[in-house]
Amino acid sequence: MPRDYSPLRLAMAFGIALAAAVPAHATGRFGPADVYARVPPIDDRGRDQLSMFNRWNPDPIGNHARNLASVRPDLAAVVRKAQGDNPGIRFVVGSGARSEGQQRQAEAWGWSPRVHPFARSPSLRKHLEGMAVDLWPLDEQNRVVFSPAQQSRVAGAMMRAARDLGVRLSWGGNWRRKKDPTHFELMR
Repeated sequence: MPRDYSPLRLAMAFGIALAAAVPAHATGRFGPADVYARVPPIDDRGRDQLSMFNRWNPDPIGNHARNLASVRPDLAAVVRKAQGDNPGIRFVVGSGARSEGQQRQAEAWGWSPRVHPFARSPSLRKHLEGMAVDLWPLDEQNRVVFSPAQQSRVAGAMMRAARDLGVRLSWGGNWRRKKDPTHFELMR
């Protein structure tokens, strides 16, 4: 049987091989509609953080409702109120309640402090207990964007909503040591 060496066939074969050989961040295609297009491809440790984000939450917009439903009702109410009262401030729940495996992955990547199984500090177990969310701001094209200005607007909306609902909330952007501007947690 003769081989088909047509330009289209060669281009398709080369494209498939090239796609398999090129690092994911180099293709510019990450998540639905390039949801991570505005996230720097390499983190401050030189790692391919787009691959990490894609593994952590491949569809943050599509997974928002599930992530929101995973947290305690009073925290979910604060998120819903912040979104409802501020339609110009767009964000999704990038991470809600975590399994032990997800928590270990977040620790391995340096996204979360290590949680000892018998940790005395209850604040280190907030994601495991559904008492914390990581909120990821979105731009007008529904792409995740971690700009300080966007994160501050989300924080303002969340803190106003918490105050209005009488819920005690802590924002990771106000922490003294390692700041975590995407993190919001219920205070005991």
